[in-house]
Amino acid sequence: ILNRKSMELKMCSIVFVERRYTAIVLARLLQHHFRNHQIRCDFVTGQVGLEFYKPKVTPLDLIESIYSGDHQMKIMDKFRNGVLDLLVSTSVLEEGIDIPECSLVIRFNPPNDYKSFKQSLGRARATPSQYIWMAEAGDEERIRNIMRSYDQVSEEILTVCHRKGNTELNDDNSNGNFKDCDTMATPYHIKETDASIRMSSSISLLYKYLGKFSDKYNILLPECSYHHSVLGTYCKLTLPAGLPCQVREFDSQEFPMPNKSLATKRVFFEACKYLHMNKFITDILHVVIPSHDSDDDEDGDDEIITENDQFTNSGVGFRPPTQKKRRLLGSKKNRMVYKKRLPSVLTNSWPRANNVANVYPLKCNGSFSGSCQCLFGLLLTAPKDFELVSSIGIEFTIKGIDNIKYTILNPVQISVSNMQVDRFNQFHRFIFEKVFDFSSVANLEFLPETSHFTTCIVPLSKSGASDYAISEELVTKVVSNESSLWKYNANEDIVESMNDAVVIKNYGNQPNKEVYFVSEVECNRNANSIMEKNLSFRDYYLKHHGCAIKYPLQPLLKVTSSTSSKNTSKSHIYLLPELVSLLPVSASLYREMLMIPGVLDRISGLLAADELSNIIKRDTLQLVGEQDMIPMDVSPIEVLSAITTTSAGEAYNLERLEMIGDSFLKYKASVHLYAEFADFEEGKLTQKRSKLIKNAHLYKKAISKSLPEVMRTQMFSKYTNWIPPGYDIPVRINVTEQCNVTIDVLREALSLVFRIHTSCNQEISDKSVADCVEALIGCYWRCCGEDAAMLLMNWFDLGIPLRLSRDCTEFIWRHTNEDYRLDKIQNLYFNDCRPIYEFEDKIGYEFRQKAFIIEALTHPSYRLNKITSSYERLEFLGDSLLDYLLTKHIYETGDQNLNPGQLTDLRSSLVNNELFAKLACRNDFNKYIMYVSDLLHRDIEAFGNRADIITFDDDDVQLFDMEEIVAPKPLGDVWESVAGAIYVDSGLKLDVVWNVYFKLMEKVIKKHMKHIPVNPVRKLWESFPGKDKINFSSIKSTEEVGVYSCLLTINDPKDGKKLKFQGEGRNMKSAKAVAAKRAVNHLKL
Repeated sequence: ILNRKSMELKMCSIVFVERRYTAIVLARLLQHHFRNHQIRCDFVTGQVGLEFYKPKVTPLDLIESIYSGDHQMKIMDKFRNGVLDLLVSTSVLEEGIDIPECSLVIRFNPPNDYKSFKQSLGRARATPSQYIWMAEAGDEERIRNIMRSYDQVSEEILTVCHRKGNTELNDDNSNGNFKDCDTMATPYHIKETDASIRMSSSISLLYKYLGKFSDKYNILLPECSYHHSVLGTYCKLTLPAGLPCQVREFDSQEFPMPNKSLATKRVFFEACKYLHMNKFITDILHVVIPSHDSDDDEDGDDEIITENDQFTNSGVGFRPPTQKKRRLLGSKKNRMVYKKRLPSVLTNSWPRANNVANVYPLKCNGSFSGSCQCLFGLLLTAPKDFELVSSIGIEFTIKGIDNIKYTILNPVQISVSNMQVDRFNQFHRFIFEKVFDFSSVANLEFLPETSHFTTCIVPLSKSGASDYAISEELVTKVVSNESSLWKYNANEDIVESMNDAVVIKNYGNQPNKEVYFVSEVECNRNANSIMEKNLSFRDYYLKHHGCAIKYPLQPLLKVTSSTSSKNTSKSHIYLLPELVSLLPVSASLYREMLMIPGVLDRISGLLAADELSNIIKRDTLQLVGEQDMIPMDVSPIEVLSAITTTSAGEAYNLERLEMIGDSFLKYKASVHLYAEFADFEEGKLTQKRSKLIKNAHLYKKAISKSLPEVMRTQMFSKYTNWIPPGYDIPVRINVTEQCNVTIDVLREALSLVFRIHTSCNQEISDKSVADCVEALIGCYWRCCGEDAAMLLMNWFDLGIPLRLSRDCTEFIWRHTNEDYRLDKIQNLYFNDCRPIYEFEDKIGYEFRQKAFIIEALTHPSYRLNKITSSYERLEFLGDSLLDYLLTKHIYETGDQNLNPGQLTDLRSSLVNNELFAKLACRNDFNKYIMYVSDLLHRDIEAFGNRADIITFDDDDVQLFDMEEIVAPKPLGDVWESVAGAIYVDSGLKLDVVWNVYFKLMEKVIKKHMKHIPVNPVRKLWESFPGKDKINFSSIKSTEEVGVYSCLLTINDPKDGKKLKFQGEGRNMKSAKAVAAKRAVNHLKL
């Protein structure tokens, strides 16, 4: 090791030992020995992992370290990344774990058998590399004998393999030499890696390729057919269906061979060349498995956005300072900052002198304390698009206040003079500078000429039964500030003066004086009344505030703070009339003024939603024309719900709409792809569907329509993320004459930038933008129907046509040709079609084209069916059909008060493979599936014979249907494929599919909707909140292929014990759910 280090050779070395203690001790000795040679060393063993060990290790520490922690995985990552130069390992690294090519492999202990020898030798793959055995003194000859015997075994194996080749494909007359066959075809050389494909290795390489796409129920095998001529033997190779490659048939017509064996090798050789040239095999002869993105992927796309990407610098949004430069497009973690777009009617609309303006009354339908004969209005210059504003005459509720609703009434047109404009401006400023004290907000100025939000607030009063006019009396009262000159007079009727009054203290030195509402004048108490600690009010104010009371007999005012939300005895205080100033508005009117920011924010949102819906209506009319126009009239409040996220804190949000929109989008994308790509297998269809409906794609389309600018994602806060109408923040920073930027100047600049940023912009994640697209689809689906939702998807240009083309429709009915006649199908059921009729009776639907049901019941392993393909394409279609139909049923007939989390739980419990497999067994689908797989037969028998499957007892539905035994996936697949078969056979009629499947699922649907299942994982997190109380970890897979195991550890806070539960499933998600369900049942949560 030191010699290689001194020669500056590559240091990637492994020392194999027999025992774990040897690995630990030897690694410690080497670490000590190499401490001055910059050789980094560590050890791994064959257990789950190791914790960081202590400087002084006791035997107990060693024993505990072997069975604890995840330290082993961290060590392996360091070794792969080159941080470690040397690993001391047990046999765990001999196979199955990906490690770099090693230049030095040392056997500290000799291998126990030939397998261990070859596997450890295979780790020395670097060029050049060394493989060394160590032997104890005096034992060298025995070790050499072992090495010689292993070399002889290796030579014998190579001789046998070269002589016999692939025995399965050899014929009796074959006497060709394995090595000599490579001379009959020029090897296919790969320059980049110096690898080559030869006839002698082509069979094993092709079987390796097929093995990557096989599963435990369906082993993919090629089919070979031969014919002979005077020139020699020819072979035709047919690859099985379900592979990503386009070409599946190869022949050796141009290359006649002496016998079957060589003809087979030759055609396999041509197939391997094709696979590499089309990048299905890499330059180092590894198989490429295309990533079929999951439809449920919510974490984003693998597309990395760089600094120069068009979405970064397009002007639509910019990256927040805390955002890393490289991130996943469409993910929740990727966030962008977008400008808030105000409705056009609220911009550049400040009233001007001698111009016509519109007043839109805001009628408050509710009751505040006291009586108010006045209401407010929005004063705007007459908008060009008058219908846009008049269309928002709807009611809406202000969050947090009961029984208060506002209605925007029909506008009143007036002409304003120069003097009126000045007076209205002063009244407007009184609201936002006196009532809300926006004048104290740094850098905020009243600048209606430059403000983006230009709506003037004016007071109104009734001029008739239903007409309203601007209250000049109140404007005059506020502008002249008459009430502020009010002084207490002992001869004045104080009860009448203070009725429904608003007062502020006129003593003390408070910059922001608190406002109080007078609730009662207590004439039976005065300044001489005892206040506290035997002090009268008169003595209290003299002692604490230095105020000498002139009128000791004046009554007390019982007041409540304007900021108090509770009306209790503790919220009241007492003030003296001569120590307060009177504001020029009543308490009822002042309370309505306090609602103005929230009302304006809601109106802005409604107008933005209405503007968006009008743009959609205008553009979609151009897409289809007036003759084929689909009604696209959607209420602004519905659109507002679709563009409002949960982070806005409103009573409405997009989650319910997003759920149905997501399901409808998946359904329409599946139908389009199924019909458009007739030759695509299920894997490619799934990949294409994922690209159409994934968040990254939806996000890009939303950006093209500037959707984030109208979204509402922030919780409304008038002082932090809102600027009042008519106000603006001028960018002016004062710097000293010497241009010395002080800390105060920088602080002022940062405060200004933050204010502008939060008021004019909002930060939104890519996933929220994509969810908004799905919510808008759901909104138009609910309000206008499926055709309107499809038209909206065309407006977004999602790549799904409004209607299927004629060619696609003809493809769906391809089964009408002669090859699919009933007499051709009979052979599949041994000249007896009774099973088909029996199955039709069971499901209550008679197929017009029997080939559809044959295809739906054919498992990929059943290659005797030469008439139709397997059920995989129909399963792809049926999956989205059932998801949409069940989601639609939940949405339309379920409790409208269910929160989004409950809806998601209900949907997930009804749309999952475990439940579909149970339903398939209950309805005897398993008796009609055509397959050739002993393992699948055993699994179906084991699953179908369970008592709970047969009786299907759903009386106690509390958790998801995650079973102790993993349901065979083909059972759920057939349940979905039959739905797809009914859909295409009926002429793409959803109601026909629903009528059939609702009868089959009616009991379980009603039970689940009555007792909504709970997600067991979420139930655990709610029951044991905190980071360290629950831990899910993956454990070594079981011996059964395709089954994953998860270990759940719960730290019980009651007794401090650790509870462990194990779950198995088809993937880690289902295994995690099974473990959680067992924990919930055990703990009786």
